[in-house]
Amino acid sequence: MILTSPAFMDQRPIPIAYTGESEDISPVLEWSGVPDKTRSFALICEDHDAFCPKEKGQFFVHWLAYEIPANIRSIPEAMPPGEFRINQPFKMEQGMNSFGKIGYRGPLPPRNSGAHHYVFTLYALDQKLNLQPGLSKSKLIEKVEGHIIATAQLTGTYARHL
Repeated sequence: MILTSPAFMDQRPIPIAYTGESEDISPVLEWSGVPDKTRSFALICEDHDAFCPKEKGQFFVHWLAYEIPANIRSIPEAMPPGEFRINQPFKMEQGMNSFGKIGYRGPLPPRNSGAHHYVFTLYALDQKLNLQPGLSKSKLIEKVEGHIIATAQLTGTYARHL
């Protein structure tokens, strides 16, 4: 599978609109090369240069989205934060990020910490898992283990401006 975004290229800076320094909206994500046996998708976005203070050894999570239908090939910009269950333009669930909130929260690395790497990982799953909204990353990983048939990653960078 290949995961891309028209908002930024792999290993390149994420535009400020998608960060905590500005509008803090989720970027468009698109994917292709999906295995035939895919029945649903899950998505995790995390900062690989920061660890979550609440979960030792875990990267700082910015977004969890799952129960994404198998026929979907993109997530539009500005998915509603704070909503456990999204119904439009398609149904999906959102989990708890490391900010203690539901949905997408964009990059906002500590001042003077340099560029951080934000990794969006898409998982193609062999079944719809009927998961509840609001899961943590550790619970989501536990539930998808054994069902992952392909993954794709897109990494954006961001260094705080203010």
